[in-house]
Amino acid sequence: MGYPGSVHDSRVFRTSPLCETLHEKCGNFFIIGDSGYPCLTNLLTPFKDRGQLTRHQRNYNYKLSQNRYLVEHCFGYFKQKFRQLYHIKLRKIPNVVHFIRACAVLHNLSIEDEFLMQEDAILPDQQFQLKILKKIFKKMIEMV
Repeated sequence: MGYPGSVHDSRVFRTSPLCETLHEKCGNFFIIGDSGYPCLTNLLTPFKDRGQLTRHQRNYNYKLSQNRYLVEHCFGYFKQKFRQLYHIKLRKIPNVVHFIRACAVLHNLSIEDEFLMQEDAILPDQQFQLKILKKIFKKMIEMV
């Protein structure tokens, strides 16, 4: 919001107040980003692969990409469940934050009440992803 047209996520991040206060907000925790983001104390990004990475650096990039995939998958799942997130009509940031928080609360309640799916219909990999998704949304609610 505030940028006309299409702007890369990393530019929005670099010009946001979050970039300056990331360490204060994260403490001992980390945010993971793709190679477009700057590598900061609390923002983990992959090593640039120019063919000279060590085994440890390649392993780090692999583990980071696995986690990024999992988080992206969880957000995709969340947006599928609450399709309104694709086209939020709200303009005031506090209202958008409250709306997203409400969606996260409803999602967590549906998991606790087993409203989401019948247990036997969920594959083992999806059960793990749902547990991770629930943890992510709890952290989101705590941070906001």
